[in-house]
Amino acid sequence: MKRLILAAALALPGAASFAAPTFGAALFVQGIAAEEITAGRALLDTDPRKALEHFERALELQPGNAVERWVIRGWIAVGRTNDALDRIEELRDAGADQALCDYLFGYSFAGKAAQHVAEGTGGLAAMNYGDAVTYFQSALEKDPATYADAWYALADAAWWAAQLDVARDAAQHALEQEGAGAREQFVLGKVAFSQYSALSQDEAQKDLAQAHWQTALDAFSAAIAALGKPTAPADRVLLANASLQRAYVLVWGQRAADAQEDYTRAMSYDPTIVDFAAALEQLGDEKFLAALNEASARYEKLYGKRTVSDATMLWWLGWARNAAKDYAGAEEAMLAAVQKWPAYSNAWWTIASARYSRQDFDGAVDAIFTFQQADAEGLIGTVQSNPARNLALLEGMVAYYASNYEQSRDAEKASRAARLALIQAEASPEHSPYWNNAGLFFRDAGDYLKAKPDEESQALAKQYHESSYENYSRALALEPANPIYLNDTAVILHYCLDRDLELALDMYKRATSCAEEQLKRTDLKSGSRPGIEIALRDSKNNARLLEKKIEKRKREKEEEEEKDPPTDG
Repeated sequence: MKRLILAAALALPGAASFAAPTFGAALFVQGIAAEEITAGRALLDTDPRKALEHFERALELQPGNAVERWVIRGWIAVGRTNDALDRIEELRDAGADQALCDYLFGYSFAGKAAQHVAEGTGGLAAMNYGDAVTYFQSALEKDPATYADAWYALADAAWWAAQLDVARDAAQHALEQEGAGAREQFVLGKVAFSQYSALSQDEAQKDLAQAHWQTALDAFSAAIAALGKPTAPADRVLLANASLQRAYVLVWGQRAADAQEDYTRAMSYDPTIVDFAAALEQLGDEKFLAALNEASARYEKLYGKRTVSDATMLWWLGWARNAAKDYAGAEEAMLAAVQKWPAYSNAWWTIASARYSRQDFDGAVDAIFTFQQADAEGLIGTVQSNPARNLALLEGMVAYYASNYEQSRDAEKASRAARLALIQAEASPEHSPYWNNAGLFFRDAGDYLKAKPDEESQALAKQYHESSYENYSRALALEPANPIYLNDTAVILHYCLDRDLELALDMYKRATSCAEEQLKRTDLKSGSRPGIEIALRDSKNNARLLEKKIEKRKREKEEEEEKDPPTDG
């Protein structure tokens, strides 16, 4: 408004006769520059690029080191730390105030350290934070009034540099400054919490450790209260972090039961910072599920449904609901998680488990196959993560199809049983029955399709029979003297593929020989004798039929050659 009034006055006729004196105009310009700096400082943590624009306008209005200080702070905030360091050295060489240079060097090295933390180069970060501490201390020693905002930065840098006494003193000074609020309380809280952690195992300093613990709890509580229900993104992140740290303080203080609301608040404002496995361990199953249910609802009210930041939280919500036997809720949460973040392909396993528990067997198998299509290796890894439980779940799905496809001669159901058995085999490749089952189910699927006259069914039947032979062969490789495997593998070559008949005949004969030898034993496993007896009977019959087939084809070939003998070229 002031700017508009002045512009209007200067535009009036004869304005020169009553124009403001030079001194007054200068004061006005300084006021505008100060407003730009104030606006920029308010944005420095939340929108540094916009803050830098304010600072640069202020410098145009009022050139000089006092204003350029904020332009350099803006550079640091947007990641231009090298530019900042170069300019600070120029200012220093030109005779600028040493306290100003130290202040700016402190922020520059703190900025570089933060970049190293983000990049995972912790060693460099520690060194840079240590440099920042030295420079901040020097600036505050020289001119604590002008650079009072550095107390907060000193506290943070000293905490990172593990100089906890320095950090604690600086945090206390930061809280004494005008405008101190949530972020100053937060830095005091994390410093005091670190001091408590350092002394918590020292019985001789138990009282001092407890005092640090209480300070940390009170500081994080004050930060949370000061933030209220924020709308600014940076304030929401700070609230989430303050809530999470308060939860940790309560856990360390043997008050994990009181941490549920803090975990809920942290999850709802920024679920990306939460270690959900740790929260489960600390809260226990019931409170963990309650926190997730509430946090998910709050998050949706805050941010809506079209975000992805809650994908991990939804995954854990699905997991927790499934564990609590809320199968419909588990499926809902897991579907939302994998839709938001398809890389969470193992969500399909929990979806399958939840559907199976509700007797939606076809839906469960659909989920398994969706998982397989998205991440075949991940599916096998998931099964192997708990083989006793997960192989049994697959076995139930196999049994569902195996028990009802024969009567209807349903090739689709038989092939689904085969694919499930093959997943079992790949997860437990040394267990021959899985390979054998896959062979059997593929054989049946192929047989059913082979009875249909259309070309598509015939082609798919051949494909299934080839898969059957491949899987029977894998079982046989693990148990080469198994008469059942020998007979069944030979059957595929003999009746289904009609190739390698001499090999098939050899398998039949070996099946007969192995069966006879094994039936002589007195230490056969319980229940195995009937299967071996069937293999003996079938292998003999199949060998006899195959010998006739081979002999017949041999005669037919000879007769064909007699009718049309080869001629000399």
